[in-house]
Amino acid sequence: MKRLKRIKTWIPALVAVWAAAFIGAASLQAAAAPPNDPHYDKQSYLNQIGVPAAWERIASTGKTLKPVTVAVIDTGIDLNHPDLKGRLIEGVNILQPKRPPQDDNGHGTAVAGVIAAVAGNGEGIAGIASNARIMPIKAIDAKGVGEEEHLGQGIEYAVNHGADIIVLSLGLHLYSPYLSEIVDYAESKGVLLVAATGNEGKTVRYPAAYPSVVAVGGASLTNEHKALSNFGPEVDLIAPWYVYTTGLNGKYVKKEGTSMAAPQTAAVAALLLGLDPSLTPGDIREYLRQSAQPLGPGWNARTGYGLLRADAAVALTPKADAFEPNDRKEQAKPVSTVGLVRGELTNGSDEDWFAFDPPYPGEIGVKLRGASVNAELLLDQGTGSRIRYDLSNGAAVRLPAPDGERLLAALRLKPGAAGPVRYEMETSFHIYTDPYEPNDKAYQAFRLPAKASNIIEGTFSKIDDQDWFALPVDAPGTVSLRLESDTLRIEPELYFIRDGDSAGHMFDEVGEGKPLYSGNIDVKPGLYYIRVRNIKAVYPLPVAGKYKLTIDFERKLPDVFEPNNRSYQATTMAADKVYNGVFDSAKDEDWFQIRISRRSLVTVDLTGIPLDRYMYYTLYNSNTQQKYGKTSPFGTTTMRMRHELEPGVYYIRLMTDAAFQDKQYGIMFQRAPLVAGFVDMDRHWAAEAVEKLVAKGIVTGFGDYRFRPSGTLTRAEAAAMLARAYGWKASEGAQAFPDVPSTHWASDAVQAAAGQGVVHGYPDGTFRPNDPVTRAEMTVMAALAAGKTAAPAKDVFADVARSHWAAPYIAAFAAEGRLQGFKDGTFRPSEIASRAEFATLLARLMN
Repeated sequence: MKRLKRIKTWIPALVAVWAAAFIGAASLQAAAAPPNDPHYDKQSYLNQIGVPAAWERIASTGKTLKPVTVAVIDTGIDLNHPDLKGRLIEGVNILQPKRPPQDDNGHGTAVAGVIAAVAGNGEGIAGIASNARIMPIKAIDAKGVGEEEHLGQGIEYAVNHGADIIVLSLGLHLYSPYLSEIVDYAESKGVLLVAATGNEGKTVRYPAAYPSVVAVGGASLTNEHKALSNFGPEVDLIAPWYVYTTGLNGKYVKKEGTSMAAPQTAAVAALLLGLDPSLTPGDIREYLRQSAQPLGPGWNARTGYGLLRADAAVALTPKADAFEPNDRKEQAKPVSTVGLVRGELTNGSDEDWFAFDPPYPGEIGVKLRGASVNAELLLDQGTGSRIRYDLSNGAAVRLPAPDGERLLAALRLKPGAAGPVRYEMETSFHIYTDPYEPNDKAYQAFRLPAKASNIIEGTFSKIDDQDWFALPVDAPGTVSLRLESDTLRIEPELYFIRDGDSAGHMFDEVGEGKPLYSGNIDVKPGLYYIRVRNIKAVYPLPVAGKYKLTIDFERKLPDVFEPNNRSYQATTMAADKVYNGVFDSAKDEDWFQIRISRRSLVTVDLTGIPLDRYMYYTLYNSNTQQKYGKTSPFGTTTMRMRHELEPGVYYIRLMTDAAFQDKQYGIMFQRAPLVAGFVDMDRHWAAEAVEKLVAKGIVTGFGDYRFRPSGTLTRAEAAAMLARAYGWKASEGAQAFPDVPSTHWASDAVQAAAGQGVVHGYPDGTFRPNDPVTRAEMTVMAALAAGKTAAPAKDVFADVARSHWAAPYIAAFAAEGRLQGFKDGTFRPSEIASRAEFATLLARLMN
């Protein structure tokens, strides 16, 4: 059957990737001395995994290595490369059977060089295994892409034509029953498969993920897990990420990735098989695992059993049970939840304890492979109790791991069974069924609550699993969907449709490993269905992984003032009332009109601006000439504008950079009549006087459009008003006061007024500019400034005796009608004078 999914080598795009082995039938005795290959010093990875020491070890035995055929299933091999052509045997071009398996990409050539480039020929580099003969099988095209079917055909060809080892520096994130059967076929024929885990820093690719395939990850220069190397429960070991190897057209290149780690492992396997041709694939796996340099406390998902060591592998006498001592729970050894484990039960009292760390909640499958072993498994309950599972006669059991936490279990012989018995334990993992099941059909859809956001974590725990959800929508708005998964073994598809509609929205093409995003979908009230499924295959199998579906709903709030997209459609606003609106697109405009009957300070407030939006405000006059424009700072929710406007009609245009309908902005204007430029002088008894003095530049207000007529008049303010009114300037040598430095705002005015004899300091030499001025002081200052002569004291006000120090000046101004008292006939000379009182007196003097 034609396979739909594509396999890929991992070539430069993000990282380079690689495949498998080397060939040669020569003895390694001559390789004991350092090879004379000119690029040998660039092959640092050889020392990293102990290859020179392995050569020395083999040479010291005096043995001649038996030839081993290593099939490289890849992009082909440069058949004329001077460092490879002596190692090649007949192969095949799966893509074009009538043509030779010539490499048109370079990937396969790089893989072959790591394994079997001729060492000691004075040319190029040194391959690891001089006894390796390379069988080139081209199953991948020039772009590094191939069909699953072609990969299977390549494996089958290699097995049927005498390959001992097959290297696969390629793969896909799909469990394929088709490939699984072929992999098992290779194992049954005594052929070892070695494969690269992949270079995305994510889930291990197939075929490396099949239990019988040696899965090789990448090691850094410091013998640590390379971050981009795929990892998981299937990893067996790691080998150097960086190599220097053969390239197209007889050249040599730097390469990197797990594609280069896998052929190093295959080459060491070729050395082992050359030393002992009787080794089975299972034996070689055990040699590689037991000889690996540990990089942690036992097996782990990133480095497996450790770093590949060629020297340790060729010198190894394998143990029947490498996990011993593990006879007690406290000695339990960590093993993979997806793989093969060899061990031995010596007698009826021997227990082999293992620790399983499931990647998710679910179940761990356990069975014993091969010859029947009369054994049982004891699952520790953590309370001293154990659950017994019978593994006799190849029985398969599942250990519950509902919380995804570590499980401890012991394998032992059943009562009455005799030892020693060797076994091979196969483990598998089965992910949990999500809480939304059963929801495989639309009529079974799990009903979601009607809220702004729903986040769903689901799994595909059975064949052709599909998850349906029902979303009730009770108002017009937009729905946005985001679907992502934590494994590349899931290729998610998203379908969204309204109940009763004949067609919906399909989302599926974004690229491997990338989340799906629907964008904003306009919806109206009703019931909507969402389907999530994995389209990695036509009938996908269960996957150890999770997906996350995020559903966001945003209501579309109404804009009752639409249409108001043009000035002639502008909504007329009343003062002090909030008008709300939304923008249905970035091109939407909202226009408003305000009418001003007298000169006023108009304050416009915009509220409810979304944090991730800009709003643009423009004010026009009645001729639509722009008078003002402003953009809200990003990340702010409010904006205030102030305008001094003459009577007339004005237009406000609002715009935004992107639509928002889930919340409403608010706009309101307030107006305050301006008298003399101040909002606090309307209808004030001193308004006329202040207006005259402002026009002459004699008095000023504060920065908030206020004069503060009732505010306290200070000595500095009085001096400043008088100096402006009479044009006084400070003369050279004028009296200076220590508390009125040159930086003081009224310094010149105080000096000028002091020079005129209008103001005086205190006995301590200070002026005290912020001290308040009394009504009596105000009168005297104004009189002196105007050059008034003191009038004879009279009884003008009930509370100003003739003997009062200011009585003559008060009497003089009163006689001229420039000064008034209170209705009760008093003047209150000791009361604090206000700014309005002084401005009024000064205005009368100026007239």
